Amino acid sequence: MPYLKSLFFTLMFFLSTAVSLAQQRVSGTVVDEAGQPLPGIIVKVYDAEGKKMLGYATTGQNGLFGIALKEGAEHVTVRLSGMGYAPVDKAVDLPADLGKVVMREAENDMREVTVKAPPVRTHGDTISYNVAQVKNPTDRKIEDVIKRLPGIEV
Repeated sequence: MPYLKSLFFTLMFFLSTAVSLAQQRVSGTVVDEAGQPLPGIIVKVYDAEGKKMLGYATTGQNGLFGIALKEGAEHVTVRLSGMGYAPVDKAVDLPADLGKVVMREAENDMREVTVKAPPVRTHGDTISYNVAQVKNPTDRKIEDVIKRLPGIEV
């Protein structure tokens, strides 16, 4: 019986070593042009063709990231992107420590955005109605507007 135990633990040791060796790692630090760390940058790792995503991470407060890849790829493309910064693509061989990756600021064109307040808001036991969103140009009396408010009967 002790022989089987030692054989079991020996096999488990070699299997865990094989699994840990099969994992490849990509790591680095993302900074801006002034050298300040950039938190919240999205880092994605793709296969060499850039089609299949193998892993992803987001940089921490100190700009650091680390991604453990389970697949046996040797060449990958690392794509970094963030709001207000130009995306960066790097082709690397695994395992890879990218060191400091500098991201440059870029303008992002956004479509027009319209913000509307909800017609009904509640604050504890108080209900507030946004009458401007409920009224119609054809309304002649306040009664016409009040009839359309939810929860009110005239």
